[in-house]
Amino acid sequence: MGILGRIISLISSGPAIQNLDRIDMKIDFKDGGVLLPVVVSQHLDGSSEVAALIQAKLETYIEFIESGELSEAKYIKVLMNCIKKPDSEAIKVIDSFKERFSHSGAELSWKS
Repeated sequence: MGILGRIISLISSGPAIQNLDRIDMKIDFKDGGVLLPVVVSQHLDGSSEVAALIQAKLETYIEFIESGELSEAKYIKVLMNCIKKPDSEAIKVIDSFKERFSHSGAELSWKS
């Protein structure tokens, strides 16, 4: 197994969302916008454990946005990159954060 295979194996063997206390990545666009992807390594099912992971991770992202570090950004997008469409309960948890992100000057969405 090559290095990439080992990395994928390590990521997919843990919880669906990891590193709850930090953002996964920051991508600066030439137009002044910022993308903050959320890495999702497993299906977001409707379990309470997954709901807690989503909540903790999104709280970390809100704190980062509200820290002022991105105050120069023209726009901020937070995108949850899901393996497949999350279960309806997981979508409800994500959607419950959209207004908070909007008030912080960011847009929250997911894709699969």
